[in-house]
Amino acid sequence: MRDEALVRERCARDVVAARSVLEGAVRTEELRFDHVSALRIPVIRTGLDDDALSLLAEQMDGRRVAALVGIVRELVTNADKQSGGSRIELDVTETSQGLVVAVRDDGVGFDPADRPAGRGLDRSVLAPAEQAHWQVSIVSRPASGCSATVSGPLQSTQSEDATADDPQVSIGSVKRVMSITWWAMFTIATVVMDLAFADLPTTVHVGTLLIAVTGVLVWFDSRHDGRLSLPVAWVVVAAIPAVYWLRLAPLAGDPIRAEQ
Repeated sequence: MRDEALVRERCARDVVAARSVLEGAVRTEELRFDHVSALRIPVIRTGLDDDALSLLAEQMDGRRVAALVGIVRELVTNADKQSGGSRIELDVTETSQGLVVAVRDDGVGFDPADRPAGRGLDRSVLAPAEQAHWQVSIVSRPASGCSATVSGPLQSTQSEDATADDPQVSIGSVKRVMSITWWAMFTIATVVMDLAFADLPTTVHVGTLLIAVTGVLVWFDSRHDGRLSLPVAWVVVAAIPAVYWLRLAPLAGDPIRAEQ
């Protein structure tokens, strides 16, 4: 009967939490942890309060804020339901490296080696943290409680925020792959044609070399964010007429070879 009453109590808390989310009582785009007060185990908060966190949230990307709130909620809820402890500590601090959120309990703990891969904390904490570029450290031993730390910079670079779920990023990656593939095939075909006509003027071979060098330069310059720097863009613009002149101008003076 005691276990049945405990299950009912936990289900009732879950219903209240779900209703709060549906009604907008907990807004995941806000960096607030006030929802942790409605738990079975007392939560002792130290460090920054929600008002201070709200100011820090203005410097952060909305997706990272939502991910952090969800991760901390999962850690606290997990400690409340499964630790069997008497208290949960939630400490939030700002350092020179960014934000650090620590969740500790004095419960039964667990052996991290026994954690099922791809489920539990891996799916609800570690995976969202990796996607939002938060670092998570979980330390626990049987009968010694659990300590989890979530940390990361307030701001991340544009390349970090660009994820595979962003359609613009996916389209840009496809365009880049297609462009490089076309360049590689064109270069190979050009080299084969040059080898077929061994007596071509030297300028033709120089044009082929310029095609290859320009392609490598474009690939190297765009390998991080898919964009060309201004100097490389000017090189590409200048290379197009240069290749045309080097390869086609000598052939234009030789009608027989031009027909071939």
